[in-house]
Amino acid sequence: MGSQTLTSEERRRRAEAELEDYWGPPEPLSASQTRWRDMERELRLSLAASGEEPAEWLIAEMRSGAWERRQRRNMRNFRLSVARWNTWRREQRRAAPTTTMPQTRARESRPRPARRSTSTASSRDDPPGEPDPPLGRDPVTDSRPAPRACEVCGETFRPRRRSNARICKNACKQAAYRRRRADRAQRRSQLVEEACELIRDGELDPALALSFVVWPSRELAELCAA
Repeated sequence: MGSQTLTSEERRRRAEAELEDYWGPPEPLSASQTRWRDMERELRLSLAASGEEPAEWLIAEMRSGAWERRQRRNMRNFRLSVARWNTWRREQRRAAPTTTMPQTRARESRPRPARRSTSTASSRDDPPGEPDPPLGRDPVTDSRPAPRACEVCGETFRPRRRSNARICKNACKQAAYRRRRADRAQRRSQLVEEACELIRDGELDPALALSFVVWPSRELAELCAA
């Protein structure tokens, strides 16, 4: 009768009988043989529950202790490999240059404007909401920065996008840009004139004058060439 026609209980009894035939009395078992018997019992019962039979070579290795010795050797080799890997990682971390992360400034938290209550009427069962703003006060407008004077035209304005804005409109922004360019050109021309006077008086080397003047004038170029 094959193992396929046996029930799970019959297969379990058959596995226990085979264990008793090999590991039974008259001789008492040692500690190693007790472990090998428990290993064979666990294997036989697990296979009997699924209707399978253990391989003969596996049972022979378990009864001789070769299976346990192989498992211990494999575990020992695995632990040695893990120890070598950890040692190699520590050496790599020590040899690698240390990098410091840049410290970033914590962002300052700004107080949020009070939210206006949208309910017009409330009942006793409703939870208490936020108090209504006083009359004549706009929470959206009051949350923006205070009014200030424009640096170009002098008109008073309230910044909308940037709290540190100093110019009211695009026309003033263009005027401020043209003013900065004119100031830079004037300072550059003054620097060139002073350099020319120092070269004529013999107090300044022409090569040194060309080193700090980015756009030399024709007069300074002629003086340096001479």
